[in-house]
Amino acid sequence: MILEDLKVQTRLQHTNLEQLNGLPNNRADYVAQLERFYGFVKPWERRLAECLPADDLLRDGREKTGWLEADLSHFERDAEQRAALPTCEDLPETGSRAAILGACYVLEGSTLGGQFIARHLQEKLGVVAGEGDRYFRSYGPEVGMRWQAFRGELMRHSSPENDAAIIAGARETFEKLGAWFAKKPEVSA
Repeated sequence: MILEDLKVQTRLQHTNLEQLNGLPNNRADYVAQLERFYGFVKPWERRLAECLPADDLLRDGREKTGWLEADLSHFERDAEQRAALPTCEDLPETGSRAAILGACYVLEGSTLGGQFIARHLQEKLGVVAGEGDRYFRSYGPEVGMRWQAFRGELMRHSSPENDAAIIAGARETFEKLGAWFAKKPEVSA
């Protein structure tokens, strides 16, 4: 089954990314983390928009750049400051639907972990729900339903031919996210 294979075959990359990008312990670390996600997600979604129509299941209602902009705005990063942030140029492959599904597995899967991170932000940093944590709260009470819809799309495209490309796309995305987070920019105040 593709979902179990994805979990098993990306475990190392997933663990490495989590170690590079741990839970923030203070506001400065959190804002820096949001900026790094913004620098990856914004160009990724722009590239995805070049490949898929807006009503495609992989895009329709799943774009996260606006959530990051809302969070950064909450922490007083205006549009000009956001535009000056570094952006990732080494993005995942989009040459096939299978590769895109692999990349989306990583980014959609992060909405599940985001629920845990949102609780951490509230408990440890005093972030008030809905004020600076939109990205990690993602779909709110619809996270499970949205994940199930994505899983369904993965299953529809799963085949011996596609599975290797889906897994390769997921591994590549974890690795590129890891490389992006390993390039530590100056920490914002």
